[in-house]
Amino acid sequence: KVDYWLDWHHLNLRHGSLRLIGANVFGPIRQFSEQKIEELRKEGNDVLKSSLTFMDENLSKNNYIAGGNQLSIADIALVCEVVMLPISGASCEDYPNVQAWVKRLSTEIKSWDE
Repeated sequence: KVDYWLDWHHLNLRHGSLRLIGANVFGPIRQFSEQKIEELRKEGNDVLKSSLTFMDENLSKNNYIAGGNQLSIADIALVCEVVMLPISGASCEDYPNVQAWVKRLSTEIKSWDE
């Protein structure tokens, strides 16, 4: 399951956040057309909504993203992406299980604040 989530991360959560960063950060800098920015923004929002919903449902049944009661590299990879969502203009505020998971990991990962 760890490998599944690591692969899933790149094709889903990362894909959505990159689209929003393209629209909200690089679009204006690189002078993308308004149409291109809106296309990127819509795709990013759609992918992130789907991704965060899927994560939230999974985390409603599990303490950790790959299941079970043990932190894995999958948790670390995904939580890094989730906590960076505000840079892209997104958040996980509508996903209570994702929020609880982030809070839990922030206390369990000893080097969280580094």
